Amino acid sequence: MPSQDPVIRYSWATHFADSLGQHPVNWYGGGFLDVVSGSASEVTIGNRNGDMVTHGVLMTVAWALLLPLGLLAPAHRWAGGGARRVASRRWG
Repeated sequence: MPSQDPVIRYSWATHFADSLGQHPVNWYGGGFLDVVSGSASEVTIGNRNGDMVTHGVLMTVAWALLLPLGLLAPAHRWAGGGARRVASRRWG
């Protein structure tokens, strides 16, 4: 069982335009929130190259591949033998 860590780690980013693009400098960050004491601290993100590029690639894959697949899957459930048939094989 995982430990009950009272610290929540969060990150945020925003953009001023209604279009796809890289987040502007100083429009992103992160921090820690201790839910027991109520204290919060900010984290400065210094290196944008490694983790940020990985984040960008994963978000591109999610929007370009997983979102369309999720929208098409219910309409094409017959390809897997139908909803009832698949569920009965797995659970019954």
